[in-house]
Amino acid sequence: MVRSMADPIKTITSLDGNHRVEVFQRPEGTFGFDEFYFDEEEQAWCMVNSRQRSYPVFDTLERALQEIAGRIPWAHEVIGPK
Repeated sequence: MVRSMADPIKTITSLDGNHRVEVFQRPEGTFGFDEFYFDEEEQAWCMVNSRQRSYPVFDTLERALQEIAGRIPWAHEVIGPK
């Protein structure tokens, strides 16, 4: 499933600043997220999609945050258990 290029409605950044999750809302009202990491390879130095690229579908923002906390180890320490 390919999402529209909507702006993130919430961004969660790891404590070290090297990882990020962007939560977005689709036009039909469902929520999803993309995970990124900072690529430190020479000439990269930018955020890129993680290897776990997926477009999960959740009915609420709260449910999306619960899934992020459960699926992404570093996110748990930032947003806590949901």
